[in-house]
Parts: sequence; C-alpha cells; structure tokens
Amino acid sequence: MPAQSEQSPVQDDPHQSPHEGAHPSPPQSADACLERIDPAEADPHLATQHLARYAWAASLMPAPRVLDCGCGLGYGSAMLADAGAGEVLGIDIAADAVEEAARLYPRPGVTHRCVDAMTLEVAMTLDGASVGRFDVIVCLEVIEHVAEPQKLLDVLKSLLAPGGVLAVSCPDDEAIGVDNPFHIWEAGPDDLGRWLRSRFAHVSEHAELHTMGTAVRPMPIEEGVWQELRAQTMGTGREQVIPGRLFLAADTPLPAIPPLTVQLADGLGYVRDLLSAKGWLDAKLEEHRGLVADLEASADGAIAERDRLRARVDELERENAYLKTRVNDLQAWADQQTERLAEAWKAKEGVDAELKARDEIVEEMRRWAEEQTGRVQELWEAKTWLDEQLRVKTERVEGLEAIAASLGQRLENEGRLLRRWAGELLAEKVRLATELERRSGSPAGKRAFGPGGARIASTNGEAGDGGSADSPKSPRGGAADRRGQEPARPTPPGPRQTQNPTEPREPGP
Repeated sequence: MPAQSEQSPVQDDPHQSPHEGAHPSPPQSADACLERIDPAEADPHLATQHLARYAWAASLMPAPRVLDCGCGLGYGSAMLADAGAGEVLGIDIAADAVEEAARLYPRPGVTHRCVDAMTLEVAMTLDGASVGRFDVIVCLEVIEHVAEPQKLLDVLKSLLAPGGVLAVSCPDDEAIGVDNPFHIWEAGPDDLGRWLRSRFAHVSEHAELHTMGTAVRPMPIEEGVWQELRAQTMGTGREQVIPGRLFLAADTPLPAIPPLTVQLADGLGYVRDLLSAKGWLDAKLEEHRGLVADLEASADGAIAERDRLRARVDELERENAYLKTRVNDLQAWADQQTERLAEAWKAKEGVDAELKARDEIVEEMRRWAEEQTGRVQELWEAKTWLDEQLRVKTERVEGLEAIAASLGQRLENEGRLLRRWAGELLAEKVRLATELERRSGSPAGKRAFGPGGARIASTNGEAGDGGSADSPKSPRGGAADRRGQEPARPTPPGPRQTQNPTEPREPGP
C-alpha cells in the first residue's frame, strides 16, 4: 500500500532496518512490518485508496465463504459482509489488530483470528474445525509485507474452492516514488501478474488511479480514459502513472467487473485543507526569507570567520603533518617493541618449559621423599622393636650373669668342701694303710686277711678292705659317719625368662 502522507498511527519497529533483506520468517507483530489503517482516522485521500480496493473486491459478492487475508482493523471484512458474503474469516498476524477488528467492526457471520497467513493449509483447523476452502480470497496490500510472496500465493491457491476467485493487490513503490519502510520487497510492474499467470488459467489486471478519490479501471487503459481522469483531476499532460495494481485470478472464467471510482466524501473540504496547507507553507517561506536576510546581513562576519577558520585549518594541517611524522616515529618504535616483545615471549616460553621440567623434577623428588619418609617410618618402627628386643635380651643376660655369679660362688664353696673331703679321705687312706700293715704283721691279722680275703690296692696307692660302707671299720664308712650325711647339692636356679608378646618365646640357656 502507498506510504502515508501524514504520520502513521502505527510506529515503525526501531530494531528493523527498512532496507534489510527478506525475513527468514514473518514477524510476530504487525508493528514490525505492517501498516495499519483505520479509515475513520486516517488522511481522507489515503483512506479512499483502501476503501476503493475493498469496494472493488466487494463487487465479487455475494459469495458463501470469503477469506480476508491480512484483515488489519477489520473494516474490509465488514465491507465484504455488507456486500453479501455469507461467511467471512478475517485473519491477521497482529493479535491487537484482531482484537480491535472485533470491537470496531463487528458483523454477523464475520470471524477474526490471529493467524500467520504463511502457515495456512487446507488441513489446518481453527477452534477445532477445519479451515476448509473459500469461494473468494481477498489479499489486499499484504503480499509486499511477507518474505516469500510466491509461497503466499501457493498457500492461497490451495485454499480456493473449485471455481473460487483470488483478489490480490500490490503497490508499485517505484512508480509512486516512495521508499516505504514497511515493505519487505518492492514489486516490479509485471512481477505479480507473471506469478499469477504461472498459477492460474485466467488472470485479469486492473489499475488503481488516484483522483479526488480513487478509481479502479480494467487494463489496458485507453487514451480516452486517461483524458477523462486528467479532466477529473485537472491535470495538464501529467505522466501516465499507475500507482497500484489489482488482480483477479481463477481457474474458471472470471466475472466482469465494471469500472469503479470512489470519491472523497468532502472533496471541497479536502481542497480547502490543501489551500490551508499552502498558506502555512507560504508563511513558513516568508519566515525563511527573513532568516536568509539575517544571514546575508551577517555575511561579512561569516566571511571573516571563514578566513579565520581557513587560517586555523592551515595551522591544523601543519600540526597534522607534524603529528603524522610523530605517528610514523611511534609506529617504528612500536614495531621495535613488538619485535622485542616477540623475542621476550620466546624466551618466556623457554623459561616456562624449563620451569615445567623443574616442576616435574621437584614433583618426582617429592614423591621420592614421601617414599623415603615411609621407609624411614618403617625403619624407625623396626628399630623400636629391636630396641625392645635388645632390652629384653639385656635383662635376660643380666639374669644369666647373676645366675653365673651364684653358680660360681656355689662351685667355689663346693670346691672347698671337696678339697677338705679329699684331705680327709687321704688321711683316712693313710690311716687305713697303716692299720692294714699293722694288722698284716700279726697272726690275728693274717687270719683275718688271709690269702682268700679281700685286698685293698690301687694303682694310685689307695687301698681298702672292700668292706661294706656300713662296717664300723670301713674307712669310707667311717669317714662318712664322722662327716655325717653329705648335704644335698643345691640346684642352681634357671635364668629369668622374659617373653615379648609380639615374638616367639626363646629357650633359656
């Protein structure tokens, strides 16, 4: 649709560049790429353009089922219903626009839904019911707002019932001479017609002509029609411009639509508005002329200021030349510093590698130290155990030494006793030998110790009678009697035993 001459009631999206390429998917808000027109509030000339298009589409009524694709605020859906549409489904991508449509232009049989037209399919459902097919589909000033216009045409064709008619319009921004920020792509004069002819067997083309209202005429437009339009617009040889084009397309023969002209409700008032705007512009022109006079009066001062500024510019240029030289010097110095930094970085990498190797050595030594610490701990425990064993053995040795000393004392005592006993035995032996010799020389002794009697002799000079120890005359027995019974030999005490509960018991000495 043509750009508005006054401020649009819908503000542009500040995040959307007007010259960006096609969107990857349609936006989620009408404010992002759609113009929203309310004829009750818009500029009268702009309102007639939109009303004329819907009046042209309403000439296809009556029709049982109609789809208003891109219904906006819903005034067009209401016009279609008023013209005889049995059921009208108005869809728009903007939820707030759909809510306003239901509030501003309610009609029996008209339903408004927030739906993305690019997602419509035959099998799609709304409120649980299939969308189905439509006898007439109206898509006015919508296709230039979608990223994939030909895909939209394919979707709309799939929704047409057999014998259904598609009414679609698109502005020609280049012909109008505007750059509309709401349009994603700009249609050429023949683009839409070529796309429709590749999809439909019958296509008719119509021109939208702006007069004191808006006229819709079938194409081609004859010269007489142009002259009539010039007379209505008081034109004098203006270029023949077609601001917008409208099409009907179907797979069956199309109905004939008579020419249509929608005039302003108050054309004279519109002219008065234009004259009022001209007076305002004339006042502004006089104001600007006064400003020009003031500027001319201060031209001398401006020239002096210009000369001063030129001198300042020369000074700045000289300073700039010096700064360029200084910049070159600094750049050379920066290059040197960069090289030094590169060398330092390489040296740092070498140091890092060496530090890493040393860290590995330190880590290995740390592990070795931990291992040695474990071994020292084991050795310390073994030393502690050996010290305990040494203490036990030392105590046992001390006990044995005490026993040995006791035994030595006893042996010494026994030795003295035995030496005394030996002396006594030797004396007894001598006595016995003397007694024996004495008795051997007497007759009684010979009788008592005859050849058949016992004889005491030994190789070491000891002799005895071989008598019993109990005999009163037995030297040994007598000595025993004199000495009394030999005291019992004491048994030396065994060494003290000390046993470590953690080691096997060792035998005593």
